[in-house]
Amino acid sequence: MREQGVEIRRLRIVEKPVTPYVQWEMQYFRILAEEGFSLRVLEADSIADYERSGPLPDLNLLGERVLYHIVQEPDGTPAGARRIDDPDSIIGVRRAMESLFGRAEPVLDYFHREIAPLPAPTVAP
Repeated sequence: MREQGVEIRRLRIVEKPVTPYVQWEMQYFRILAEEGFSLRVLEADSIADYERSGPLPDLNLLGERVLYHIVQEPDGTPAGARRIDDPDSIIGVRRAMESLFGRAEPVLDYFHREIAPLPAPTVAP
């Protein structure tokens, strides 16, 4: 897809202390970033003003025509998605995402500073 001019971007909001899952996910993101994918990280405290009424939604924007709001169970388990086709909503979300992406740091910088020094996570039996 990259050869056809499609850019895949991912913005990950991370809370501290990082969970074992985030440590694992950052290993995967590191590999993707080393392969040229555009991944960035923002620490959760930097977006606290946006979350006064609750956490930001998990959104997937595909091009300029469709937006998916990922629906999750209270424990964070994915439970489906709601498709949004409204052009005005998509424009607003795109602007917000671009702003946050611009404020975020490259995943490799975050990884080397915050994840690499951590001991390997353990899984409770």
